[in-house]
Amino acid sequence: MNKLEVHDLIFLTYITNYDIGLMYEALELKEREEILAYCVNKMKLNEKELNASVEKTKIGLQKLRYHRIKAISIFDDNYPKRLKEIKDAPPVLYIKGEFKENKTCAVVGSRDVSSFAYANTKKIVDWLNEEEYSIVSGLAEGIDSIAHLIALKNSQYTIAVLPNSLDSIYPNTNYELAIDILNAGGCLISESMFGINRGKKSFVQRNRIQSALSDIVIPIEMGTNSGTMHTINFAKRYGRKVLVQKITDDCRSLEQYSGIQTLLTNPFKGLYIYDDQESFKELLDKKQNNDQTEIDFNL
Repeated sequence: MNKLEVHDLIFLTYITNYDIGLMYEALELKEREEILAYCVNKMKLNEKELNASVEKTKIGLQKLRYHRIKAISIFDDNYPKRLKEIKDAPPVLYIKGEFKENKTCAVVGSRDVSSFAYANTKKIVDWLNEEEYSIVSGLAEGIDSIAHLIALKNSQYTIAVLPNSLDSIYPNTNYELAIDILNAGGCLISESMFGINRGKKSFVQRNRIQSALSDIVIPIEMGTNSGTMHTINFAKRYGRKVLVQKITDDCRSLEQYSGIQTLLTNPFKGLYIYDDQESFKELLDKKQNNDQTEIDFNL
């Protein structure tokens, strides 16, 4: 694969409207000029459209500097190692704040939460803190925000993966939370460049980054049709361990736990169940020791 400079990859982002497949297809060519021409021809761009992409790239690079956002190419040594492992890794990753390559767990869940959400999320984030795990989540309302907030209270490193470019915050109710994450030494991450609108697809693709960045994925609450299920499916695809707590009698009938019940009744390789801190820690230790022996499912 040809190693282009980050500004060239951003230019490819604009002329392909961020078609990752086309970008990687083009990168198999040998010369820079061939790569750029290949994408221009594939997209059937006229001179006016091509010039517009040049201008967008120029302004985009200026905006990155203005917002103090780092653009890291997949060819760079400081590109996240776990993320680089997946086939559809973002050609360019945008980072605001300080990225650290630590032991990491994605703590995720639905926006619509139950009255048990805070206590259950706090317990897991606290346990992870004791084992020196960083927290990844999506800055969304609900479980994501709770996970970030508890990590901040613990002085625990946390990463927020956004579905949009980093010149704004989604949802806009979480600007203060984003600021607190940055002030605490955490970071915001996105694969989105300014002015690229991929609609709802960006939320699904954000979930793949959360899974790929993490050693472990833990869903706290989610409905059967929750977007969090995408995060679980990506974790399965990438060989990440998924930890799920046994559902208590208090939560069993709640809609917010219907997705958890689906996972428990349809076990898959890589799904592990815990019921207390001791069994939780045992599973973390197995992950650290690369022990892939699964525990028995006892529902």
